[in-house]
Amino acid sequence: MTSFTQKQLEQHKRMSVSQNILSGFRYTMEKAQTYMSELEKNYNKDLDDLVATRKELETLKKRNAESLVEKELLTAKEKINEYKELLEIERTNTKYLEEELRKYKPENEYTDDEDMDNEDNKLTEEEKVELPKLMERFYNMMDAKGVFHPYNEIPEDYCLKVKHLFAITHRNPNMRKSYDVLEPQCYSKVTELNYDHDMLGREIGCENDDEFEIGLFYTTDGLDRENIPGSGSGYDIWYLANRGLYNFFMDKLYPPPPLVEMPVPVEEKMQRM
Repeated sequence: MTSFTQKQLEQHKRMSVSQNILSGFRYTMEKAQTYMSELEKNYNKDLDDLVATRKELETLKKRNAESLVEKELLTAKEKINEYKELLEIERTNTKYLEEELRKYKPENEYTDDEDMDNEDNKLTEEEKVELPKLMERFYNMMDAKGVFHPYNEIPEDYCLKVKHLFAITHRNPNMRKSYDVLEPQCYSKVTELNYDHDMLGREIGCENDDEFEIGLFYTTDGLDRENIPGSGSGYDIWYLANRGLYNFFMDKLYPPPPLVEMPVPVEEKMQRM
């Protein structure tokens, strides 16, 4: 065998080995490409699943948030309705209290008055029976003298005043007063004027003018403490049935006899000289 032939055989072997290697490499590359394709396909699939899952999570979060907002909004609306109901109750209570306080004029609240609280100024039961008779006699006496309005001759000190009404209708029940009065128009008996008296208008739901009225009493010049309220269409005056009024009538009807000056003996006159 010649050297040329031997070289061709070696070259052929080398070519066969190279072809085998190249064929194996191609096969390996094809397998690798297939595997890479599958990996890419799986990656894309996983990526799509991840994106879809993320979108679903975002949707769930949004729905959950919306649900929470709706619940909170519903709770807030319920609370608002509760507050509205409470507010309406408070408004009703406030309106009632304002209507009650209108009758009391707190800026002019009653304070202690010696003449009003003095036990010595009160009449006995017998004197209460006699007082209307004294009033009638006084009226007849003044009328006989030609006095046009006999009742106007009674001093204002013995008239029921706004301060007495404030005391009767005091907003603190423990501080309310009551007074014995001669009730118009006939002044025929002594009655007790207290918080529950019909003249304060509670039984008929009396609506008062804050500036001029307390119950069924009213004034023409405001509710100053010393003003004298009247009632009825004729502005009838009420009188306090107390010791002062009783003594006033007694003094007018039965005045004491005038003092008679006794003559001075002559001897005493001479001594004085």
